This record gives sequence, structure tokens and C-alpha cells, in this order.
Amino acid sequence: MPALTGNNWSVGGLVTKHVLYGMRADRGEAVAGILARRLGHAFEQRESHWKGEYWRARIGSSTVTIVSQPDPYGVPVEDAFADYGTLVFVDGGGVEDLDGVAVEDDVLERLRCSD
Repeated sequence: MPALTGNNWSVGGLVTKHVLYGMRADRGEAVAGILARRLGHAFEQRESHWKGEYWRARIGSSTVTIVSQPDPYGVPVEDAFADYGTLVFVDGGGVEDLDGVAVEDDVLERLRCSD
């Protein structure tokens, strides 16, 4: 995947602003466990009427949220990435780049980055 550029992006360094990662398989709980160990922060398992089961961690001023898709109603959370079963939303700065993090037999891919 080509490097994403912008004023608030550092490949291989710290992620800033809004970044979306995904993996093809639906493995939200496994992703939460791997990222908890890697980032040194526990993920809280939550339940939402419209998100279903999801995991969230606050890391400094950032929020990392892991969701499965489609949602409980069968609608993709992110239409452009409907073939990804697990999505990881990173909002804020100070979280390392998660592109390429291995989870079981799959890896996280950086799908989108914006300011």
C-alpha cells in the first residue's frame, strides 16, 4: 500500500487525527486482545443497539474503537469497505501506526486517513 501523506500523518510513527484500519475476518475480540497488549491499554467490551458488540480504549486524548460489520441490522458500517469484517477506528493523536499488525491468520490494513 502506498504511503499516505498529509500534515498530520507519519507512516511508521504516531497516528494523528482519524484513521480507519480493517481486516477481512470478523475477529473483534481477538483484535482487542492483540491491541491491548501492543498499546498497553485495556479495551472495554461494550454493547450498543446500533453497533452491536464492540470494544473501546481511551489512550491519552485518543479513542480506539473496534467494531464488526455488518451491524446488527445487516448494514455495513463503512460501505466502501463492506468486505472487511473488523474495523478499527483511531480518533486523535498519540497512537502508533497499526498497519500490518497480525491477528491470528489476518493483518490490519490502513484503509483511510483524514485530518
